[in-house]
Amino acid sequence: MSMNHNESPLNNHHKDNLFLSELKAIQGDNNKFIATEKGHIQWSFFQLVQCLGYHDAIAKVENVLKVQEWKDSFLIKSYMLALNGLDSGSFQGDMDLSKKNESNTQEESQPIDTGGRTKTNEDISPPLDSLENVEGTAPKVNHVLADELNKESAQFETEWIDTDSLFKVQNGNKWLKDASLRPIPKMLFDSFWYEGEVCILFADTNLGKSILAVQIGESIAKGKPIKGFRFEAQAQKVLYFDFELSDKQFEGRYSEDYTRHYQFSPNFFRAEMNTDADLPEGKKFEDYLNESLEKEIIKHGVKVLIIDNLTYLKADTEKAKHASPLMMYLKKLKQNYGLSLLILAHTPKRDLHRPITENDLQGSKMLSNFCDSIFAIGKSHKENGLRYLKQIKIRSSECMYHIGNVALCLIKKEYSFLGFEFYDCGSETAHLKQRSDKETAALENDIITLKQEQPELSLQEIAKQLGTYKMKVSRTLKKHNL
Repeated sequence: MSMNHNESPLNNHHKDNLFLSELKAIQGDNNKFIATEKGHIQWSFFQLVQCLGYHDAIAKVENVLKVQEWKDSFLIKSYMLALNGLDSGSFQGDMDLSKKNESNTQEESQPIDTGGRTKTNEDISPPLDSLENVEGTAPKVNHVLADELNKESAQFETEWIDTDSLFKVQNGNKWLKDASLRPIPKMLFDSFWYEGEVCILFADTNLGKSILAVQIGESIAKGKPIKGFRFEAQAQKVLYFDFELSDKQFEGRYSEDYTRHYQFSPNFFRAEMNTDADLPEGKKFEDYLNESLEKEIIKHGVKVLIIDNLTYLKADTEKAKHASPLMMYLKKLKQNYGLSLLILAHTPKRDLHRPITENDLQGSKMLSNFCDSIFAIGKSHKENGLRYLKQIKIRSSECMYHIGNVALCLIKKEYSFLGFEFYDCGSETAHLKQRSDKETAALENDIITLKQEQPELSLQEIAKQLGTYKMKVSRTLKKHNL
C-alpha cells in the first residue's frame, strides 16, 4: 500500500484509492490478509474492521500482539483507543458504510436473541460489505476517535514500511523510541560478546577455539562467569553445533581418561551431524542444513547459538557472493528468534611477527561487515602454552582488550573440564614472534624471487602468499630497486 509519509493512515482513509484497491485485491480472501501480518500493522483499527469485520479484525489484533516489536504499531494504538474510548456498539456503528446506514440501522434495531445472556461483540459483528459499495463512499467516522488517532500518528511519527523492500526506513526519533523499548544488551563473555550480537571468534588451528567456545557456552548455560571475565546475563539455553569433534573426542576433553565425566548444565545442548540422515530429493545440502538448524532452535527453545565452525555452513566465504547471503541468513535467525550467535572461523596463513587484525579473518571483508563483534585467539611466542585474546571489532562498548592490553590465558583441565584460565593482561607486541636476521633475509629473498617469477602479482597478493604484510613487501622491493 502506497501512502504519503507525511500523512497518517487515518488522514487518507476517505480518499486513498490505493487503499480501496488493496481492499479489492484481498476481498473474499481473508487468509491472504491474515498471512500478511507485518504488511498491515500500520493500518488503523477501523480500516481493518471495514475490510474484515469485527471478529476477524480482533483476531488480527491478537496475532499482532504476539509479536513484541509490533505492540507499539499504529494498529495496536488505534485499537487501544477504540477499546478505551468507545463501547463496542458505538464503534460498530462507526464502521458501517454510509450506503448501508439505513438498512444496517434497521437490522441493529431489531431484537437479537441472545438466549438470556448479555449482548456481546459477537452478536453485533458487521458483515463484510462488497467493494462496489465501498468505492467512492466514505464510512461514517467517530470524529473524537479520529482526532485522537491523528494525534497518536503525529506523536509517534508513523511511517509506512514497504515489506517488499530491502530497507526499513523510519524517522530517527522513531528508531530511538523503538530501541528504547528493547532491553539493554548484557555481557555474555566480558566485552567480547553481548546479548543479541552476531559475534565471530577466529584463530589458527590448534589454538583452542572450540575449547573456549564450549567454555563460554557452559558459562552462559549456568549463568556464571568464567573466572577473570565479566558476565551480566541470566542463565540461558545454549545450542552448540559441533562440526569438528566426534562424540568420543568430546568425551575425552570433558572427562578424566574417559571416566569421571564433567556434568554439564541442563541448559547446554550439543548437536553433531546425523550421518544416517538422507538428503531430501531435490534439495541442496546447504538449504537442508539451514532448515535443520532452524528446526532445532525452535524445538529446544534456545536463546544462544554457537556454530563450530563457519566453513561447514558455507565452504567458500572468501567471495562476497557466498559470504553475504550466509551472514544475512544468520542475522535473520538472530532477529526472528531473539538469538545471540557465536560463530567460529579460521584464519589463513598469517605473519606471526605482526599483530592480529581484521585482515587475518578468512573472508574478512564480508564477514566483518555483517557481524557485530569479532575477537581472536593468538599464540604467545614468549611463553609456551600461553594464549591471548584480542578484540578486533566491537560496537556495544569501548575496546578493552586491544594491542596494548590483551587477555593472557592458559589452557588447563580442572575437574574433568578443559578450558581457558585467565593469567594476566599484557601487550600483544611482547608475545609476537621475533624474526631473526636469518629469517629476515630468507623472507626478503622469497619476496624478490616471487616478484621476478610472477611480475603481475600485486604487493597484497605477494604478501598473502608469503604470510607477511604489504608494507614489508613494498620496502623489500624498493630496497632492491624492483
